[in-house]
Amino acid sequence: MKQSFFTRRSLLILMVLAFSLSFIFMGTRRALRSNRNDVKKWLPDGFQETLDHAWFESHFPHEQFILMSWDKCKLGDPSLELMTKKMERLTKEPLVAGQPVFKDVITAERLIGEIQSSFKSLDRQAIIERLKGSLIGPDGEQTCLVVTLREAFHGEELAAAMATVRAVAAQSGILPDELHLGGPPVDNAAIDYEGKRTLIRLAGWSAVIGLGLSWLCFRSARLTAMIFSCAILAAGVGLAIVYFTGGMVDAILLSMPSLVYVLAMSGAIHIINYYHDAVRENGLEGAPEKCLSHAWVPCLVAAITTALGLISLCYSNLIPIRNFGLYSALGVLATLPLLFLVLPACLHFWPSRKLAEERGHGSGPTAVAEGVDESLFIKVWRIIGGNVIRHNALVSVVCLLGMIFFAYGATRIDTSISLMKLFSPEARILADYAWLEKHLGPLVPVEVVIRLDDEKCKLDLAQRMRLARDIEEALEFELEEVGEALSAATFAPSPGKTRFQRGRRHSAADRTYGKFIEKNRERFREYLSIDEEKGEELWRISARVNALGDIDYGGFIKHLKGVVDPILDEYKAAGFKGIDVTYTGLVPLVYKAQRELLTGLFKSLELAFVLIAVVMMLVLRSFSAGLLSMIPNLFPVVVIFGAMGWMGILVDVGTMMTASVALGVAVDDTVHYLRWFRIGLDQGYDRKGAAMVAYERCATAMSQTTLIGGLGLSVFALSTFTPTQRFGYMMLALLLAALFGDLIFLPALLSGPLGRFFDRGGGKRTHDHLPPSDENRRASPIEGPPHSAPVRPHYSGEDTVAGDMPSGGNPGESPPTLPLRPKRVPRSRV
Repeated sequence: MKQSFFTRRSLLILMVLAFSLSFIFMGTRRALRSNRNDVKKWLPDGFQETLDHAWFESHFPHEQFILMSWDKCKLGDPSLELMTKKMERLTKEPLVAGQPVFKDVITAERLIGEIQSSFKSLDRQAIIERLKGSLIGPDGEQTCLVVTLREAFHGEELAAAMATVRAVAAQSGILPDELHLGGPPVDNAAIDYEGKRTLIRLAGWSAVIGLGLSWLCFRSARLTAMIFSCAILAAGVGLAIVYFTGGMVDAILLSMPSLVYVLAMSGAIHIINYYHDAVRENGLEGAPEKCLSHAWVPCLVAAITTALGLISLCYSNLIPIRNFGLYSALGVLATLPLLFLVLPACLHFWPSRKLAEERGHGSGPTAVAEGVDESLFIKVWRIIGGNVIRHNALVSVVCLLGMIFFAYGATRIDTSISLMKLFSPEARILADYAWLEKHLGPLVPVEVVIRLDDEKCKLDLAQRMRLARDIEEALEFELEEVGEALSAATFAPSPGKTRFQRGRRHSAADRTYGKFIEKNRERFREYLSIDEEKGEELWRISARVNALGDIDYGGFIKHLKGVVDPILDEYKAAGFKGIDVTYTGLVPLVYKAQRELLTGLFKSLELAFVLIAVVMMLVLRSFSAGLLSMIPNLFPVVVIFGAMGWMGILVDVGTMMTASVALGVAVDDTVHYLRWFRIGLDQGYDRKGAAMVAYERCATAMSQTTLIGGLGLSVFALSTFTPTQRFGYMMLALLLAALFGDLIFLPALLSGPLGRFFDRGGGKRTHDHLPPSDENRRASPIEGPPHSAPVRPHYSGEDTVAGDMPSGGNPGESPPTLPLRPKRVPRSRV
């Protein structure tokens, strides 16, 4: 007799897997080491806001600074001077890859000395007043130390730099709890840390929950080990793909391994369910092959629809979301070889012998586990299903009205991508920023760069300094959000009261002042630069807003322009040409990212809907049926996001990712239910009877996979990184809503007039459906027609095709006792 495929190839499959393990491990490890985060890099390079910021950094390159302070960090304090000297020594020491990490060390005390040495007319107290709100606190004594980095370090290099700063502080007698850090490198390092901590700690909990639920479903250490091994390998493959394709991991993408892990676990449970059905019907011989003959179509469709939902996220312009969608989709598709080859090979070597021995004993619904009764799920869904089908019109109307209500709420949703809102309230970085902003001043920069054409602009240096001073003062006094603004005028003597002079003649005082400024131009290098390519002189005015304040960035930028533009218009009206302005910094970038977040949410959802609807039309072989099947799939997205709109909950990066993911995952259960619904129709039941057949065969498996997936991902709600936290509890809510849509809304639609679009058989049905009752049991799909012995339907051999077997019927459960018509099951209806 010819040996089956897995009899001949199982050993080879497992040997190839063993050979691949070293590559998977290496790819996973190196992908995790590439973790890097920079909020300023979330927008693509082609965006105007991104181009403006890159241009700004090329002329004012010292945005990579670490600001540090502590309670005793006062002007003239010995601990500040000691810390300064130690950090200055490190500017010459190679710390990373044989190169120095730190470039400059700045303190208010030294800056005051430099200004006084250059400009004798400025006394110490006047300089202190000008530096209040930036390097000096409102009390005139609290100060800080600022260290600039030579470049924008990321990942392990950035972590090493931050560890060095803390070590030097400890050597200077500053306790860890007393040291407060701020600045872009601190932000990025905090995101790196929270992302890694989430993966290490919460991914472990996700694995534990998945293992526990798998054990409860199967009560078998052998099967649980198989499920866990496939799932953990799938997660590793997903990370390895990132490394081998040259990608980079960020804090958002670190949620991908757990998502792939949970989805792979759900797929493995479905495969084992099919395997157990095959064992019960035909024994162990050829069971893996028979399992795959029924499972590959629904599992492939499920993987494709999930991947399409994830790929739709690539439509977003936010790079972390785009990467998450792409690599999660690749990870989901990469699980198919594990499910279709590795898992059946394991089942061949370690088969369910106990189940085979018990084959043919007992009847009725049995458990997912090998011989364990699990009739509770069946009984619960039988009661729920009977009531839904009996009152299908009422249930359908209530669900549709609910969707309309929540759809209107979805129009009210708003977005947030505030840097500080990426962290939970307990995060250390929030406490540090709160302390720094209280004792020093606001820290988030918004940059106004005045561009003066050297050929067209006839303003002399004194007039240009007045222009910078006027804008600086206007920002401080007219914008409530701005705590302090800095420009070249902050560090120079006053250029006088006259704003500008008409004509080309300039006063002698202005000419003298201009020569003085030109001589000391190097002193203003942080706020005065030259764009040689465009022939422009650049004057920077840097305003600071609160990092922890609840600021409407869109409204703030509008007010900002409303303050600056009139001043420039006044100069232009006086005949001075060649004056322009660029607004950049973190605030415009964040505002653009917020707008792209909302736009990407709806566009990616639209794309996911279209792609998945096309797949459903092909699977169901009907345009109308495919389109109608998407109504209950939209139900969870509309309800959850509509509720967020009504409740005023902001959509962030983690929330946005869940919509398309949930849509793709929800379709999986829809495919399972519709396949059994059609099988019920082919067995001669009317639409209500077929809906009850689908309940009997797949409600339990759908409930199990929802619990495993939802609870496995819900542990991320415990993360201290807000996007990951939101992703966790949003996925749980969406999966539960999807289960409601597939087991409440969908059966109600199928039981009513719309169900005819899913019935391609036509003609009268042999049996009517009436829910079981003492008075009427004449055609229950649970107990069979009256006065007839229950007959078990046969779903293997010549009378079926690959798509006939329901995806993920209740594992270990005998099919419902359905009356069979004497003719073959028509292939065209499945």
